[in-house]
Amino acid sequence: MVFDPVANAEALRRLVGSGEAIHDGARDLRMVYVPRRPTVQLDYGVLGGSREALYADPTIQVPLYEQLRLESYAHTEAVPLVDSLYRLRPDGLVWGVVGQRRVGERYHKEAQMIDEILGTLRRDCSLPVALVDEGLSRGVPAIAALQAQRYSVPTLSFTPLQLLGEVAPRDYRVISTDKKSRVLTHGQMVGLAADVMVWCGGNAEVFASLVSTLTSDGVIVRLCPREYEGAQEVAQHLAQSPDMVAANAEGRIVTCSTVADVPEAVRYAYATAHNTAVRQRSLRLQEMHDLMLDG
Repeated sequence: MVFDPVANAEALRRLVGSGEAIHDGARDLRMVYVPRRPTVQLDYGVLGGSREALYADPTIQVPLYEQLRLESYAHTEAVPLVDSLYRLRPDGLVWGVVGQRRVGERYHKEAQMIDEILGTLRRDCSLPVALVDEGLSRGVPAIAALQAQRYSVPTLSFTPLQLLGEVAPRDYRVISTDKKSRVLTHGQMVGLAADVMVWCGGNAEVFASLVSTLTSDGVIVRLCPREYEGAQEVAQHLAQSPDMVAANAEGRIVTCSTVADVPEAVRYAYATAHNTAVRQRSLRLQEMHDLMLDG
């Protein structure tokens, strides 16, 4: 994406200060998706104006081109894309972000903490080779994507077809359908792609990403600047998982309550991921490929 500092600052102001959702300029993307029918109707909007690289399930590629004249790669080609991001720099990691995405909430503390994460990585470690999320237009993930843009960090999203009406631009977007009603597949993809996952609130929608990160030896940095409705239930559910128990025992989960906690946690997560998650990249890529074929 082309970085526009004025537009970036205005979008951040709206997201952080008043919890608005953002889109690409004044245009909206309206989508008609009818389950169990082969037709998808798309209006020109975010996808047509964001200049992003699109990767799509074969059932979506035809309507993307016929209705919007948008070229897209096969969704399985996203696996070599992720592999190429891993190989950009030996010291670089893919960081993911999941969390609170409610409209109408203020996100000042979250924005400060995410900015401190990126600042610490630039100063003491290495900036991410990519930031991965679901590509939506509101809440913590949208704030992180805008801040990544300010640090020249590429953004990658795995977005289900059903949520295309709620997206904001990313550099790379993978669009999938849930042909077998596997509604959490895109969340699994986010978790598998990330070496380190930043978790900041959210409820059931973040669970699949967190589990995928844990089971693939990834590291979780949990941000807790305030109480989030539903987040405690997710934490309790995860605590019962053998993967969570193992991750805690191996030191792969670190928690930050304030901005002051962030630098040490980031340095620790960065070093730990190089010894754990990076070693599992080949297996994670294979699992991503299998999920795409099976989804």
